[in-house]
Amino acid sequence: MKQESTNTVILHPATTATLESCVQQALHLHDELAREQHALEEELAAVRARHQPAINQLTQHLAEARARTQAWAEDYRPHFQERRSLTVAGARIGFRKRPPRLERRNGKQDWERIAAKLEKLSWASRYVRRPEPKPEVDKQALLADRTQLPTKQLTQLGLRIVQDETFYIEPAPAKPATKRLLQAAA
Repeated sequence: MKQESTNTVILHPATTATLESCVQQALHLHDELAREQHALEEELAAVRARHQPAINQLTQHLAEARARTQAWAEDYRPHFQERRSLTVAGARIGFRKRPPRLERRNGKQDWERIAAKLEKLSWASRYVRRPEPKPEVDKQALLADRTQLPTKQLTQLGLRIVQDETFYIEPAPAKPATKRLLQAAA
């Protein structure tokens, strides 16, 4: 190979035929790959189309069964007071508490104003971080101290602590097999 000053590669005539052969092979393989990928996508689309109606119907029925189960659980909340879940028909149903979060009571009041209020109150100034350019509410510190902060003080600041629950249905953990079952299986 000879190289010109413009970094263009000049090929000898003997290697040009080899290069053209390699390029032709690459083009052929590229086309073949594209055909295979297209065939795969067509088959996948056909499979999806064949199964999608059943999936949609099952998804709808599952949502309805879940809603009925949750409605029952809401009606019978006392069953979930001691323990947050019940094992029924091979499944565990219950309520999980989400982590507590800090919310503004008034959506019009922004976090900057709340930080300014916190700074002015001697007991609350420790709940302000002071990065440049503006102070910020230290939400993590407020959440960490939530049991010591009276609701009245949080209300005064325009804040509230919220902890939601989510309903769940999941398979119950498998119970260990008894000796009798193992002997019967042998």
